[in-house]
Amino acid sequence: MAQVPIACLGDTGSHGGKIITGAETIMVHGRPIARVGDIYDCPEHGPNPIITGAKSVFGRGRQVAHIGSRTACGATITSGCPNATLDVTLLSDEIISPQSANFESECNYDEQILAINKTTGQPIAYYPYFIELVNGKTYFGRTDEYGYTQRIDSLQSAENFIVFWGGRCC
Repeated sequence: MAQVPIACLGDTGSHGGKIITGAETIMVHGRPIARVGDIYDCPEHGPNPIITGAKSVFGRGRQVAHIGSRTACGATITSGCPNATLDVTLLSDEIISPQSANFESECNYDEQILAINKTTGQPIAYYPYFIELVNGKTYFGRTDEYGYTQRIDSLQSAENFIVFWGGRCC
C-alpha cells in the first residue's frame, strides 16, 4: 500500500492536460474530487475519461482517482492534493472500460454536455443553453469555462432530453 494524493478538478496529467470534471458535491480544499469516468482534457487526444482509481474508495458510487490513475488516452494523472491521500496498491488497480464501468449515483443518469464549436473543434465557454427533459424538468444557464453545462441528474437516458443553444436564456 502507498499513500497517494487524491486527484481533483484542475489537476494535471502526463500528456499536459487537466481534469475538467469532478464530483461537485465532494470537495477537497474547495475543489471537486475526480473519479473513474470523470474527464481529463488531453491536448493530444481530446477529452477522455479516467479509467482507473482506488479500488476501495468511492465518491458518489465511482472509484476515486489519484496520482497514478490512468485515462482512456493513456495519460497518467500526475498531480493531486498532497493533504488528502488514499491508501492504494498502485500496481493492482484494474483498468475499467468506460463501456463496462458501473457508475452508480442517486439517479440512473448523471449527464454533462460539452458545447463544441463545429468549425474550430474547441469547447465554447460561457455559452447560454436551455435543457428540457421528457418529464418536463428544465435546466438552463451558461457553459462553464471548459464548455460544459451543469450536471443533469435524471431517470432518463441522454436520448431523452433536448438542448437548445444560444438565445437569451440567462
